[in-house]
Amino acid sequence: MKRLLLAGLTALVFHALVLAWYPKGFRSPSVPFVRQESLSLSLTSLVPQAGPAERPMVRRQDRTPAESNKPPSKKRESRIPSRPGKNPARISEETFEPIQPKVFTSQHTETSALEETTEVSESTESSSGPEPNEARVPGLPGATETAASSPALKEAIPIYKSNPAPDYPAVARRRGYEGTVILDVLVNRSGRVADLRLFQSSGHASLDQTALSSVKGWVFDPARKGQETVEMWVRIPVCFRLREQGTP
Repeated sequence: MKRLLLAGLTALVFHALVLAWYPKGFRSPSVPFVRQESLSLSLTSLVPQAGPAERPMVRRQDRTPAESNKPPSKKRESRIPSRPGKNPARISEETFEPIQPKVFTSQHTETSALEETTEVSESTESSSGPEPNEARVPGLPGATETAASSPALKEAIPIYKSNPAPDYPAVARRRGYEGTVILDVLVNRSGRVADLRLFQSSGHASLDQTALSSVKGWVFDPARKGQETVEMWVRIPVCFRLREQGTP
């Protein structure tokens, strides 16, 4: 019996030593205790609460004035110009005819074969207006008395013997310029030129200036109204022409 107890104690000590020597890595891992909690979820649909009722949107119509249906007034129609057609006829109140300029042909000839001539017309035109002796209808009272009482009017006439002819300008002679200059001359009571104007140009300034400077020193037989000398405007043409030698 002692042997069994001794053998049991020996086995017990041996197992205690084995358990003490056995490494911890070979031991079964301890499982931690995890507390599990369960949650239950339920899905419910939200019902919108009844709020104030919205007003239906009404489309606003454009208000047209009552006058829009009315026909346009006459004043407005008169302001709107009528559209012309494709080829409208042009209407002109006045018609103008183009004035053709005077054409002066210059004769380019040798100076030796030309002879300069300046002609002054002997006929003078009075530019003072109509004569005071107006025609009267025969048979009317005072017709014979007016014709007899009004003195005769004599026009001023240039004294050509005392007045030298204008010299032909050298530039105009070389270039073959020709033309007629018409001047309005105011002759005073002593027969001298009181004023001088160019009535019609010859088309060349050299001829116009020569005529003005020459006639300015002329002497006239003054105009007379009865026995009394008076001032008078007369119109004198001065003609410039180039003629070949031997031409009459």
